[in-house]
Amino acid sequence: MADEFPFLPGEKLNESGLLSRFLPPVPDGLIAPWIEKTVQPGSLILDPFGASPGLTLQIARTGNKVISCVNNPIARFLLTLEANPATEEVYRAALAELARCRVGEERLEIHLANLYRTQCSQCGNSVFAEEFIWEKGTKYPTSKISNCKHC
Repeated sequence: MADEFPFLPGEKLNESGLLSRFLPPVPDGLIAPWIEKTVQPGSLILDPFGASPGLTLQIARTGNKVISCVNNPIARFLLTLEANPATEEVYRAALAELARCRVGEERLEIHLANLYRTQCSQCGNSVFAEEFIWEKGTKYPTSKISNCKHC
């Protein structure tokens, strides 16, 4: 009786996926052990709800065919994007195109960099902050992390 309803713990929860905080949590390695025990290799598996692109991709990675009924256009887009990822060159070209866009009279790349321009707390020279630290409820950053090449 206990084997009829196995608990599938998975390995670890992957929270780094695109929009993962808005999707049902699916641990890595959740479905593969179950498929290996219960499904013949090369079978067609139906994911009737398609609630999580991660689950559908885990099924596909077992080498089986999968049909997923995805009625959420955002979940479908994420599934398509993860199933057929673009090459690094495509992403680099897209970022280069964005950097060339203009905000007023300056390029977007320069505009974004200038948002992080600050003064060094030691020598007062202009530097780019690596991080700003914000405390809850404050209107402005309470501290910053920067690497000054002057001092």
